[in-house]
Amino acid sequence: ASLTHYIAHICLVLLPLRATLGHDEWSAPVGAAVFAGYLVLALPLSAWWMKRFSRGPFESVWAWVSGR
Repeated sequence: ASLTHYIAHICLVLLPLRATLGHDEWSAPVGAAVFAGYLVLALPLSAWWMKRFSRGPFESVWAWVSGR
């Protein structure tokens, strides 16, 4: 599920932080808080997803588009 996590990181973390703060540089406490929040959401969702499917959502789409 690496591709899914990469895309989620960009769309759900990086872009909102950039839009909120107006730049790409944020403090260590902000980074640590966002990292902790992402882990709190990503780990349980990933575990739930991977128990039901063999690939992450974006990996599944990529496999379908490529004919696998």
